[in-house]
Amino acid sequence: MKEPLSILLYLGRIGTDKNIPDFIDITDQDIFKVTGKIFHKVLVGDGPRLEEYRKKYENSHVHFLGPYPHDQVGPFFRFARLFVFPSTKDTFGNVMLEAGASGTPILAYSGSDGSYEIGSQDCVFDGINGIKVPYGRPLIDGLTLALTVDRQTCACFTAEKFSWTTSFKIFLENITPVKWKNGRAQNGSSERRKFY
Repeated sequence: MKEPLSILLYLGRIGTDKNIPDFIDITDQDIFKVTGKIFHKVLVGDGPRLEEYRKKYENSHVHFLGPYPHDQVGPFFRFARLFVFPSTKDTFGNVMLEAGASGTPILAYSGSDGSYEIGSQDCVFDGINGIKVPYGRPLIDGLTLALTVDRQTCACFTAEKFSWTTSFKIFLENITPVKWKNGRAQNGSSERRKFY
């Protein structure tokens, strides 16, 4: 795999619910202190806070590129050193799977923010395709470890773990059979289910 650039990437909607300041407020000095390198934070996407954040962070190593069509985002994943997913509201971030399958390790929160179980629990496997930082601690706490994740392992693991075949198998394992008698479910429910 080609050596990635010194980019920490966020790709998604630029909105309050995505908790983006937890990522872009990590100072260049703190990043340099823990990595010995200078990284650029690149954010790709559109949303209600885009212009506000562009103005607020215009004099730092933060680059807001705006929206891109989905079929053009692959190179962002491939060239980024790390994908940072600061959201505490997403229950399952498909974008984490896209990053991981591209070989870009993921840095995300884990645990609960008090109202949601954070979705990285099901997508990020520490040391294999990324690192989870317990919610309440700063994301930079996981930065050094996330940068050590092997890109080839990340790509292979994520692609296999979340393949269509594996996903379908998990779906089948979670189906609960319902027995019907005279048009009524025999699981104690008097309500007939409609499958459409």
